[in-house]
Amino acid sequence: MELQTKAAAEINIHTKKNITIKKALQIYGIFAVIGMFLSNITIPVSLNEEMQFFINEDLQLSSSELKSFSIFIVGSASIFFGIIHTVYKERS
Repeated sequence: MELQTKAAAEINIHTKKNITIKKALQIYGIFAVIGMFLSNITIPVSLNEEMQFFINEDLQLSSSELKSFSIFIVGSASIFFGIIHTVYKERS
């Protein structure tokens, strides 16, 4: 009586990656920054009584206001992502 041995089959286990709080905050930050940049374009666009789009000149930002707002967005984003990086760098 001979024992017949077989090589063990290779088993690959794929686990679902869990999303971390750091990753969720980064995704939220990206969408928030994109939304703030898009608000420059979308706020002046309105609908009139005939449901036609028009651009309200009163709501458009001047070039200096647009520059200041862009600097504010970039500064806020860098502070936000910097805080996320430092908080979760210390925990790892």
